[in-house]
Amino acid sequence: MRLPGIPPGGKHWLLLFWTSAPVLLFFAYTSLRSKVEANWPALAYFSAVVALGGVAAEGWTGWSKGRRVFAWVAGLMALLLTVLAHLQAVHAVNPIPAHRDPTSQLHGWRGLGDRMKQVAQSLDPAKGIFLLTPRHQLVGEGMFYTQGKIPVYQWDAPNRINHLSPLNSPPVGSQGIFFIEGRNELPRGLEPLFESCEKLEPFIVRRNSGVVRTHPIWKCVGFKGLQCNTP
Repeated sequence: MRLPGIPPGGKHWLLLFWTSAPVLLFFAYTSLRSKVEANWPALAYFSAVVALGGVAAEGWTGWSKGRRVFAWVAGLMALLLTVLAHLQAVHAVNPIPAHRDPTSQLHGWRGLGDRMKQVAQSLDPAKGIFLLTPRHQLVGEGMFYTQGKIPVYQWDAPNRINHLSPLNSPPVGSQGIFFIEGRNELPRGLEPLFESCEKLEPFIVRRNSGVVRTHPIWKCVGFKGLQCNTP
């Protein structure tokens, strides 16, 4: 089988092609219909870079001057954009509003973890403490930045292993710290699971005087346990 742009002689080229091109094309098409995260086609990047390097290495001597110039310009542009993207994450060299800058989402997570630990210190460790959040991304951040010392459960996520359920829940009487992003109200059905819930000052992530995101936080005590009909 001979594919356009792929040098002949070796199944390794087909392996690199089929593990990159279909994945990239699929997500390129999907991006026209819905939002696609940059990490979703990450599997294809590795094969594509290896294939690109191989094509350039084997075919460079036979390329025309114009094709070589194009390759150099494309490579330098890719390098420049990569450097700028990393600088933007650290120093915000491009004056994009904080809430519109994708790299701003890299900021504030350590501070949020410190806030969770600070709230946990105000609770009674003898009764047990756990974190609760409705988003799997926040579950991961909570686990990582508290070093796994505080159990983290996900609210209303029955298809996930860490879903708060009758078979996977903290002991009765435990104390929970519920945190979320954006919304200012507790999810329906959560507050009745505790004797009381107190809303605390939200944790606000700022960058260059702009607000990136807001994390409302509740401190709930007296966990009552779960019944089989609880989400």
